[in-house]
Amino acid sequence: MSNRMLSCVLFISFLSGGVDSSAQQKPHAQTPTNYIGDISGMYTFRKDGEYVQITVNPQDKSATKEVSGFISRYGDEASDKDLFLDHFFTEGKLKDTELTFKTRVVHGVSYEFTGVASRNPKKKANEEGYLEIRGMLTKKKTSSDKTTSEEEQLTMRLFPNLNGEAR
Repeated sequence: MSNRMLSCVLFISFLSGGVDSSAQQKPHAQTPTNYIGDISGMYTFRKDGEYVQITVNPQDKSATKEVSGFISRYGDEASDKDLFLDHFFTEGKLKDTELTFKTRVVHGVSYEFTGVASRNPKKKANEEGYLEIRGMLTKKKTSSDKTTSEEEQLTMRLFPNLNGEAR
């Protein structure tokens, strides 16, 4: 084979990917292996009829994203029994799949949550519980003379997407 023909074969091989050119390629930004997409939506809370609205800031391109939202729950005391009380987040963050938030005090009660979001492989995108957030919920109750804390394990399940659109 002539040198000219060998040069052509090598050039064509290079263009078709036959020659390793990885040293010349830039590394690609990788998506974390635990990435599950946007977790924004409405989730179940402690009792039937109560819910948590979570909104991840879509403009936030940082590793730790800003989260807003609120808990809508039934009142516990005689003065607010069966009333819906909304506890808006005072701060919220999402780093990879780890979610944390704190709420405002409403009728002497506030909440803190730390947990991890995951996909339920047994559910479809339009089914309740397709996304789940499991973690520790701390309820802080403040009265005139003391503050008490109660902790409980909580699993919040995403309500189904009624629009029928895939997440």
